[in-house]
Amino acid sequence: MPCVNVFLAFCNLRCPWCNAGELVVGPQTKENISPEDLFDELQTIKNNHPELKAVCFTGGEPTMHRGLPDLLRRVRAMGLETCVETNGTQPHLLNYVITSGFLNRILFDLKAPIEDEAYSMAAGVPIPASIIKESLIIIKKMETGRILRTTVAPDICGEQEILLMASQLKELGFSRLALHGFVPGETLDPDMKDLTPYTDDKIKRLQGAADAVFS
Repeated sequence: MPCVNVFLAFCNLRCPWCNAGELVVGPQTKENISPEDLFDELQTIKNNHPELKAVCFTGGEPTMHRGLPDLLRRVRAMGLETCVETNGTQPHLLNYVITSGFLNRILFDLKAPIEDEAYSMAAGVPIPASIIKESLIIIKKMETGRILRTTVAPDICGEQEILLMASQLKELGFSRLALHGFVPGETLDPDMKDLTPYTDDKIKRLQGAADAVFS
């Protein structure tokens, strides 16, 4: 689906493999844009590209912004669909935008098995797993448009963790966990900068193992 991504600054997590460090910890170096200028730009893009169907808010962590519901509402008023990419740490805001009908799609980044210690290690900060579980239960209200995904990073997320996550999600009523590979480079944790990622073949094998849990 033709889509425009809008990146919102700041994040409350510090995932070691994150490649968006400038948005997470150094957004002051980026040029700000007002909501009015943003929607002028979106309207221009829509006028020039009539095939445009959606706007996705990502980051950073977009649900940290209390103005997100109004941004979603205004996108819907333009006749476009909405999407949010989130870490799931703001369940009350997620519940509001879903029940208000502002959200068409959600990309939920699950970091680790839903347990306090494992989740906090992967997230880089203390995170109660109960918050993540609450958000997962909330997004089940969406009958379509839910994608759960996990970054498969060596030394953090291996087969044991993936199978446990798949089992936990199945118990919650979900039917798939999509895996995507870790990308080395400008990561938040300098120790991961040159870490060798899993091969495509290994990720495909891990995806097959996760899919088997849901079958």
